[in-house]
Amino acid sequence: MTARGAALAGGVLDVPETGVVEMEIVADASAPDVTGYVLREQEPQAGILVMLAPRIGWNNFSAFRFDQSDSDGSFTWHTVPPGDYLMFALEEGEPMDYADPEVIRSLLPQAEPVSVGDAGQETVVLQLPPRSRKPPK
Repeated sequence: MTARGAALAGGVLDVPETGVVEMEIVADASAPDVTGYVLREQEPQAGILVMLAPRIGWNNFSAFRFDQSDSDGSFTWHTVPPGDYLMFALEEGEPMDYADPEVIRSLLPQAEPVSVGDAGQETVVLQLPPRSRKPPK
């Protein structure tokens, strides 16, 4: 996207109250889907919220992709533009909880980088850490 007559930063367009704004937006229907699996100790994990955020501009919630893993641990992010991303597997919360940049900032150390090319379907695997085992009483 490009714009004249308005500020554009991080994929967000700030349209002034008056004046003319010229925008050019290019949509690419050929962007690949990214499929993946959520695993813990090699076992598929169902019901996990999986998120893909741009590596640059990770605080732009409108560019995130979300899905919830199925019973076989699989998920799909549809039509992902080529680029570098951070992926997360989140076991608690709702997608809107992650609209807060401070929440995402706290998750950055857990993020796994992924690069999406412009040809073919990508497949990724997100490994969850082992569950802590409490000693029996």
